[in-house]
Amino acid sequence: MLRFSLGIVIVVAAWAQNEDHGLTFEVASIKLSAKQGMVTRMAGGPGTSDPGRFTATNAELSMLLMRAYGIQYEQLKGPAWIDTTQFDVVAKVPPKTTAEQLRKMLQELLVERFRMQVHHESRMEPVYELTVAKNGPKLKPAAEGSGTDDFVPGSGPRRVDRDNFPILPPGRPNVACGHLPQGSYCTFRMLALGMLVQRLSSPQFGTLRVVDKTGLTGQYDLTLYYSSPINPPSSPDINAPSIEQALEEQLGLKLVPSKASIDVLVIDHAEKTPTEN
Repeated sequence: MLRFSLGIVIVVAAWAQNEDHGLTFEVASIKLSAKQGMVTRMAGGPGTSDPGRFTATNAELSMLLMRAYGIQYEQLKGPAWIDTTQFDVVAKVPPKTTAEQLRKMLQELLVERFRMQVHHESRMEPVYELTVAKNGPKLKPAAEGSGTDDFVPGSGPRRVDRDNFPILPPGRPNVACGHLPQGSYCTFRMLALGMLVQRLSSPQFGTLRVVDKTGLTGQYDLTLYYSSPINPPSSPDINAPSIEQALEEQLGLKLVPSKASIDVLVIDHAEKTPTEN
């Protein structure tokens, strides 16, 4: 599976609540992203500062499926294009919607718009267990803040600190990942470790499926600097740490090889261009 995209708009008109499917988005739109290869961003929904709206910018279908089904990258099997086409999604979320209801609404939206046929399989596969390292975690609790973000995607790069990492506002769940000449980085705000293990299971880290065994339930602000297997440092003289080294040295966490029975979502069929309502 790879990554990138194109450009068409689909508007999903108001959906009614019914007994079979529960809550659905009041209004939603999906369009092919105008700028391909940009960083994926998702925001809004239950538990955020903007609970009435869910947005995704430059999101591959695989990323949307991971969010909708609560799975990680290695739990998803499908055609290569679901990782190479990016979409923008804006959806109006009904009042009092829960996080679980939002996932169900996303599932229904994606299945219908992309005419998907899916099934689940249980497979015994290699995994990494994310554990606390010997000397304990080095995680900074999330700082409080206004929860607002003035950055507009596509308007230019974010402000950066002295290490050229993007500056993200506190008090708002957010992530920015990218590549610098000296290595790759991911900066997180209000990070729950479930999101970290999801990121670690993506191709940019080159790892297998990761299972959270830390027992840590807080939210954290952090930046992880490492050498990506798909975007290595520009010079062989630069010794950026491997993801395993970075986790242990910078976060006090450790990846331990193991095996586990994994529930896998298999995409049997999906239309490359989503249908209009």
